[in-house]
Amino acid sequence: MVEERNETSVAVPQVSLPALFEEQVARTPCADALVCGELTLSYEELDARVNRWRGC
Repeated sequence: MVEERNETSVAVPQVSLPALFEEQVARTPCADALVCGELTLSYEELDARVNRWRGC
């Protein structure tokens, strides 16, 4: 019964987290990606900040 009830396997694409994030940026650049107190960043803004860090 345990094995039957736990049959929840789902195919997961072999895509990296950064690639998934870039796809989300392309789909919804103006949507809120990060909210922390008074600070809210869209996916586009967060992507720009992350890309600046990559250059360091």
